[in-house]
Amino acid sequence: MKAIITFFLLFVSVLSYGQSEKYFDYRISKSSRSQVDSNYLVTPKFEVNPYKKGDMGLYNPKYPSAEYVRRFMNNVTIAVLKDTVEMLAYRSDKDSKSSQARAILYIDEEGNVRYIYISITKNDKRYLSDALLYELYQKFKAAKFDMSVCTFEAKDGGSTAGKCFTLVLPLYTKIFHNKAL
Repeated sequence: MKAIITFFLLFVSVLSYGQSEKYFDYRISKSSRSQVDSNYLVTPKFEVNPYKKGDMGLYNPKYPSAEYVRRFMNNVTIAVLKDTVEMLAYRSDKDSKSSQARAILYIDEEGNVRYIYISITKNDKRYLSDALLYELYQKFKAAKFDMSVCTFEAKDGGSTAGKCFTLVLPLYTKIFHNKAL
């Protein structure tokens, strides 16, 4: 009888785990396998990256684009992550403290976010559920990046049509250059 109950509980837990990850695939990053806290690459199941390596353009920031990028990131993430940000793993740099969780945005020449994947730590995975990441994904897709803070050029010097650039940004930045949010 104990074996039947144990089997049933195991079956229910596997079934609920499989249902909880319905929007994204989670793969351990090859570069972080030797680290204590592995990073997961979180990619959408419902979308394929429309860009190839050769489609990448050059993003050249203008001053003060760093402040704009920080606000862009915080405006998108603060509403979604407001109840979880205190739980995320943070690292301290020389003059900032930011989340180790990252969003990698593929942005086209018009400032539209075309594709997103996310890198999170094993510890952050406890707080960032699949549904929460999907909500974050939707907010990023609805956002438009202000292209006046940068110049965007193709790597080969040609037309930027169909090209993109990537931004790798912390999901939430608590402190930036000694300024609180």
